[in-house]
Amino acid sequence: MTTSDVLRLSRIQLNHGSGAIPAVGFGTLIPDPVDTKEATKTALTVGFRHLDCAKRYGNEESVGDAMREAFEEGTLQRQDLFVTTKHALEPRLLDDPLVVSMAERFAKTPAQVLLAWGIQRGSAVLTASVTPSRIRENFDVTAIPDSAVQDISERLETRYRFNSVVDGGEPEFAEVPPGSY
Repeated sequence: MTTSDVLRLSRIQLNHGSGAIPAVGFGTLIPDPVDTKEATKTALTVGFRHLDCAKRYGNEESVGDAMREAFEEGTLQRQDLFVTTKHALEPRLLDDPLVVSMAERFAKTPAQVLLAWGIQRGSAVLTASVTPSRIRENFDVTAIPDSAVQDISERLETRYRFNSVVDGGEPEFAEVPPGSY
């Protein structure tokens, strides 16, 4: 992983050794097509270069329109973007008491604490919002102390996750084996 004083600029080296993916991604699971396009445009404007998409979202056209407009404006080139398919978890980690207490302690939002934790432990992280201020907030990720990363890793009460897209029954997604989440 490439680290930076500003975590939002961190990248994670790809396993095949060629290139690195931005550690912070923007999720596009936004039901309204107009909101999807505008939120994606805002995300690209503030600096997101990793978009999380899925066929099941049914918003490929809106995301594509936002990307095309950025390309046409000359503010972005296709090779600057990573577009991935995966779909961020239940129960809500944002409500975990440990995360909430750390957010208060570090004067950050729970989302910023979790984003920093994920990046600092070497994971790519995904965000989603239709609110411009929240999109900017999710991209404003700064480091938390190493002791906080360790505390979250060891003490987090919310220890399981599942892929809710699988529950949608779409055939392009494999079932998650029982007990593996």
